[in-house]
Amino acid sequence: KMIKEKKILTRCIENNFIENEYIWTEIEQLDEPLYSFLPRGIRTKINPTGEDFNSIEENKEQFDIMVKGLLEHLKLAVERRVSNLPNPHTLESLKDTNSNIIFNLDEEEEDINNVQFGEASLGILFSGGLDSMVLAMLAHQYIPEDQPIDLINVAFSKSAKTPVDFDSFNVPDRQTGIKSVAELRELYPERKWNFIQVNVCHSELCFYDETLFSLVYPKITIMDMTIGPALWFAARGRGYLDTDIEKYKNDNDKEKKIYRYQSMTKVLILGNGADEQLAGYGRHQTAFKHRSWEGLENELEKDVSRIWERNLGRDDRIISSIGKESRYPFLDVDLMKYINSVPLYYICDLFKDRGIGDKQILRECANILGAEKAKSFQKRALQFGSRISRLTTKKRTGGTLPFDGYDP
Repeated sequence: KMIKEKKILTRCIENNFIENEYIWTEIEQLDEPLYSFLPRGIRTKINPTGEDFNSIEENKEQFDIMVKGLLEHLKLAVERRVSNLPNPHTLESLKDTNSNIIFNLDEEEEDINNVQFGEASLGILFSGGLDSMVLAMLAHQYIPEDQPIDLINVAFSKSAKTPVDFDSFNVPDRQTGIKSVAELRELYPERKWNFIQVNVCHSELCFYDETLFSLVYPKITIMDMTIGPALWFAARGRGYLDTDIEKYKNDNDKEKKIYRYQSMTKVLILGNGADEQLAGYGRHQTAFKHRSWEGLENELEKDVSRIWERNLGRDDRIISSIGKESRYPFLDVDLMKYINSVPLYYICDLFKDRGIGDKQILRECANILGAEKAKSFQKRALQFGSRISRLTTKKRTGGTLPFDGYDP
């Protein structure tokens, strides 16, 4: 089969169906060799050592050129994914997909009249970190100002009895999300930013565990069964607006009520691919520490090569299961080609502290756009930032550790 696929690829190249820059890469982690072609060419080979590296620090003009190039390619990538958006779901269309998953009215005995339905055509999975903040700021440039944008932020709690126990969901991603949405509203006050706080109690997570397992399968490690459910609840888009929460907390009425908000958008923007290409993960720091630039380059190559197998298939199954489409600006073909043409020492400088040197080229883009807070936020993986990792029976997560359930 592999030989047949290689012949097909060769024939495609010869007939100009795909560009010659698509290359084969072996994924060593799989039991059997599996190949994929990657639309990004081969990274510029320059080893920044000795005098060469010292000159990079001084060559701010060249770095600015690289930053400008990345920002222009990223703008185009976002524009391609937010132009001509489909109209949001209607209540009837949601019922046609799977209304009990969306509302779960029988289980919670909640009247549908107590749910307010959003009108936004675009949703962004929004931790408030560097990647999602840059995407939100760029999306603003291509969406009419009179249209709202849903910013969806998910949090988990083992101690909370109900999702309105808001103080129990003050997880790291919620904190950065609140800071970043405040900055967005300050920079772009003409836009209505719907900051949706999706609060998931331990009981609700366990209620859906069979559904979530079937969607994540065959990726059933602890990492998959923490990231996957976090994505599912976020993509579902059912939570509370921060503006309503503030009024609810300040209301002295003993019979006060807060309405849930249901995002109806059909399109979700995600930041997948940013960390894999721009050295955002802790393992990139480790590779650089032990094997210098060559080790870092090899680690980045491995991450990009396996992203389809490690992330994208799982994420697509999860998000599409509730009638929504995921779009990934950082995986835009032209953007990936550009990133791979930039010398690695412009992409990151792992001699510097985290929050400064990792993804330094994207941090400078955020600085240009005016994201004063998010530009220095450190990377925090979804399963840790949302605190779903604390609800598993094992307290370590990883791509190979088997999943054996959530805490009882």
